[in-house]
Amino acid sequence: MHSGLLMVEGEEEALKKSQTTYFRLLPERAYKEGSASQIHFRLAESQFYRLMTGDCAKKTRVTKVEYVVSPHVVKRFREYQKKLKKERGEELSYPVLGFHGTNEKNIKSICEQGFKTPGDSGFQQKTDAGFFGAGVYFSEYPSYSMSYIQGGSKLMLCQVLPGKVYECQSMIVGAALMKGYDSHMSPCKKELIIFNSAAILPCYIIYFQNAKSDFKYAPSTSKTAKHASGDVTSTSVSKIFKGMNFALTGKLSDTQAHLFDLIQQHGGSKGTKACFDILVVPDDNSEHTSAKVQQAMKKA
Repeated sequence: MHSGLLMVEGEEEALKKSQTTYFRLLPERAYKEGSASQIHFRLAESQFYRLMTGDCAKKTRVTKVEYVVSPHVVKRFREYQKKLKKERGEELSYPVLGFHGTNEKNIKSICEQGFKTPGDSGFQQKTDAGFFGAGVYFSEYPSYSMSYIQGGSKLMLCQVLPGKVYECQSMIVGAALMKGYDSHMSPCKKELIIFNSAAILPCYIIYFQNAKSDFKYAPSTSKTAKHASGDVTSTSVSKIFKGMNFALTGKLSDTQAHLFDLIQQHGGSKGTKACFDILVVPDDNSEHTSAKVQQAMKKA
């Protein structure tokens, strides 16, 4: 996605497609030199913790990161960056990382279509008119953006191109972009306001939770299971399981939460104890007498 950053497995193929691909990244105990997945995870994680302020810094933990690759949004962003470099010079063409908080139901459409700014088709004002201008608001401070997630547990981390920044001295509610500038900055310097959707690239969805105890890595699985799970995680979204309801039972090669994520990524749904089409059991559990297995035997 960036010439200075390694591509994760499957990213090159994802950039050639029309749909958005989400790469699931988890904290790993082993250090894998040159691993693009680890670099992306640690980048998002460290940015989250570095600028976390207040009590949130002690009480919040990153559990998962989704690396977002949306080809047409990437292309638009890169083209705007080249234009900015030509007009403003190299120093003002570098992006900064900004957090954006929104209702979780909005995240998928933003990742796949890009942000909407005033003047764009389909733009809708979600909150106020904008204290420091009518644009899209970002903050380099995650705790600041958390006030907009309405009780959720996900934050977006984006590359944004501020260009030449107008530093607001007071509120200018609903104002348009100041002539001769590319973006606005709030007086407290904690809010960056972007007015051009091409200047925003959604990169990561950061999942977090309250830290109630010491951090523990997820249980490791066999090499074969890890390899297979990783292969599926890196593939783009599909509909191969469309219309199928899945149930899981027993100790599997990965967590049920992860497996259900993958099933849903490919069009499947989570079934119930009494209603499912496909039951997944461990290799050594075919004779298991659980209610789910008995139900499957009846179906057979």
